Amino acid sequence: MFETGKYERIGFELYRQYSDYQKKFVSLCHEHQIYFLLGLINSHTFKDGRPIETALELGVSHGVTSLYILKEGCKKHCFNLFGLDLSEGEHIAQAVFGEATPEELSRYHLFKKHTSYDIEKIASGQKFDMVFIDAAHSHPHPIIDLIHVIPYLHEESIVLLHDVIDYMKPNAWGESFIYSAWKEEKYRTVFLDKDQNPGRSTTLGCIKIPSDRKELIGNIEPVLRTPFRASPWKFDEVYLGVNKKDLIRLKAFMEKHYDKEFAESTFNQLHANFEDYMKNHLLYIHETRFFDYLVMQFADHSNRIDDICNELDESRKALSQVEQLKRDLDESREKLSKFEQLNLEDMKKRIDEMHRWKTRIQKSLPYRIARKLRAIFK
Repeated sequence: MFETGKYERIGFELYRQYSDYQKKFVSLCHEHQIYFLLGLINSHTFKDGRPIETALELGVSHGVTSLYILKEGCKKHCFNLFGLDLSEGEHIAQAVFGEATPEELSRYHLFKKHTSYDIEKIASGQKFDMVFIDAAHSHPHPIIDLIHVIPYLHEESIVLLHDVIDYMKPNAWGESFIYSAWKEEKYRTVFLDKDQNPGRSTTLGCIKIPSDRKELIGNIEPVLRTPFRASPWKFDEVYLGVNKKDLIRLKAFMEKHYDKEFAESTFNQLHANFEDYMKNHLLYIHETRFFDYLVMQFADHSNRIDDICNELDESRKALSQVEQLKRDLDESREKLSKFEQLNLEDMKKRIDEMHRWKTRIQKSLPYRIARKLRAIFK
């Protein structure tokens, strides 16, 4: 789909031109993933030579990723960024409103308390060049988000999925299911080493939506068949965040934008998954809690091990300094000993010299005359 490391390398140079917003605000996107986003928005062009002009972000949070996307996109006069987030908290997009210029803010369109279910009244029939799905991560939320945005994409649109193949939260694997099941072109962004060579993959994935509806359904259906499991976050009392009304709304949307047969089969599959979940939700909730407990314990022990390793490193440094001081002290003692030895030998030489001079004087004529005169005058 993309040349490995191409946009990451371009974005690395661009990233250095910006302030470090990731330290100033809470960010859930890795620095190397920001490299890719900056490089993609800066340099990607479609077949007609047009750059990325419209982007949609599902899941905004503090808006650090939004800020980088907006600033790089606004270098082009025609760029607009739309953001949807279920929350209405003051922290939503605080990075954007704190750091973007008035001109950049005029191209930013934020919709709080909105999800992909509301896309019809937000998109107004336009086609997005890029969509970043980073909202609720537990299944089936990401696949529902994808189904909602596909009608508002063109044949070259880029869909980004955050937290693919990421196991730090149990059952937060909705994007992972999509990425793993996708048979069309796809790409996982990479970390760059110190020489900017591509390394291991990050948790940011990209997929290409096939224009052929049969192929599209073939990619979506395996995800739809995947059973629901409890989310690690409490969306509602059953830890799912999806109810029958949501599924009915999805079916009505799909009947407008997809063929009715696919809309019906999608509804039936998701409804069957929902019914199965509700029968066993107590088990699924406690499974997720247990796995979350294990992950948290692992993370805690990992942090403790890191702390111990850091303490050991500090102790090694301190020990090395002590050993150096000891070597310096031994060297000083050795020098002092040599100095003392040299002083003693010098003093002995001086005394011997004085004795020799005394003997010479005593034997000299003036000395003998002086002694005789002293004896006479006594």
